[in-house]
Amino acid sequence: MTLRKLVKNNKIECIIFFIGVVVTINQLLKNYLNENRISLITSIMAIFIGIYIAMLTCIAASKISITEVMLKNKLDQDLSAVIIFGIIEDFILLFLGIFIPIKALYIQAFFLLLLIMTIISFIKFIILMYYLYKLNIDAMVEPIQ
Repeated sequence: MTLRKLVKNNKIECIIFFIGVVVTINQLLKNYLNENRISLITSIMAIFIGIYIAMLTCIAASKISITEVMLKNKLDQDLSAVIIFGIIEDFILLFLGIFIPIKALYIQAFFLLLLIMTIISFIKFIILMYYLYKLNIDAMVEPIQ
């Protein structure tokens, strides 16, 4: 039996299940996104923005071996994209957390989705920073040997 036939034969059960899932998610979001947690999230996003801008400034303003390594390995575009999109995501989340009351279910869902996206972007940023650190250490070791 295919999924299509199963859904067709059990429409009422599927609708009730879907309503139950929506109600459950709504209750979870109401309990999860309280004022203290939103305030904490907006503070963390402000810190993320500061980290992004600091790293962008350090890399763009200095001519060190890491910039040469970045250009050789073509990481500058990847890093720039991750930083710019991370800053944009963080600003949107910061704006939502400060100025928009997060009471409706669709706003809560959008807020959590954007929060997950910003966390993923920051993890990608950390991975790129680690990769650049490793390349920089390797570049410093070469002249010593």
